[in-house]
Amino acid sequence: MEKYTYTKDCKDIEFKYISDNINDILYFDIETTGFMAKNTDLYLIGYAHNTACGFEITLLFNDDGCSEPEMLKTFADVLKKFKVLVSYNGDTFDIPYLNEKFVQFNINCDIKSLISSLDIYKIVKKYKNRLHLQSIKQSDIEKLVKINREEFISGGELIQTYKKFLLYHQDIDLNKLISHNHDDINGLIQLTNILSIHNLFMGKYDIGETIVADNKLCISIHLHNAIPVRINYANEYFYVNGYNNEAKIYIKIFNDTLKYYFKDYKNYYFLPYEEMAIHKSMATYVDSNHKVKATKATAFTKKEGTFIRCPKYIGAEQFCYNIKDNTKYILLDDNLLMDKELLYKYTLALLS
Repeated sequence: MEKYTYTKDCKDIEFKYISDNINDILYFDIETTGFMAKNTDLYLIGYAHNTACGFEITLLFNDDGCSEPEMLKTFADVLKKFKVLVSYNGDTFDIPYLNEKFVQFNINCDIKSLISSLDIYKIVKKYKNRLHLQSIKQSDIEKLVKINREEFISGGELIQTYKKFLLYHQDIDLNKLISHNHDDINGLIQLTNILSIHNLFMGKYDIGETIVADNKLCISIHLHNAIPVRINYANEYFYVNGYNNEAKIYIKIFNDTLKYYFKDYKNYYFLPYEEMAIHKSMATYVDSNHKVKATKATAFTKKEGTFIRCPKYIGAEQFCYNIKDNTKYILLDDNLLMDKELLYKYTLALLS
């Protein structure tokens, strides 16, 4: 086994997205000659962690084709020193692959029981459509956040390069193998800041200015953490545009007459001529010929005004066009515009 180490300056990385203690974090990535651990070889384990001199990247290389046990034992000892293991698609491939190799070589180590896993791939995957991504390979996400590699070689191509290296031990092949894994680890570290996108959709922001204009409500939000890519997506009733520490949400306004349905309909009477329901305490003053007991479909009152669509219940009265209508609206008035807490709940409902 050969070991290679490099030191990186990572001052611009917000490691707090992963842990409050930078020294708890271990990044890693592996290179193999195939997907099935029992039938293929592990030829590189790369990992990185914080040191007094900066972030140290270490590569364990299977230079002779027989070093898997030594590599695995070394990495097992490293794992014991950290609390969070960061990867890209590691939960699906890297970790199961290594665990199977540990069993194969009788090494007492189970990664999932030893250390917590944070798979950046899983988080990015949630927002694939919102980021307008066709593919969510690590290299695609690196391009999205403006990480540029000098050269990119796919893992599939490198399998033949590794087999060739074992035969001839040429430096040109070694450099390709080492550079690829080094760049994967370095890129993984750089992708840490994209985790701030998750914080946006989890509601880590404050409500700012609200403006009603051009048949739209614009709500500005101030993000606690800067997002490194532009968020820009829409549906039929709202539009989001965000970057860095700011985002704006534009919501379509509806001017109409809608209905509010009383849930305790048995306590209401319906007045057919007025086409509205009133509480039974008030209905005692109405002629019996002008009222009937309300049903779920008739226990409503009408409201003319300005509304915005509401995707879920947020603590405000919800209106709709009829009892069977699943699309709900809330009244857009000064009470809503001045209620920061309710606006926060509303924007979070939209984003989530």
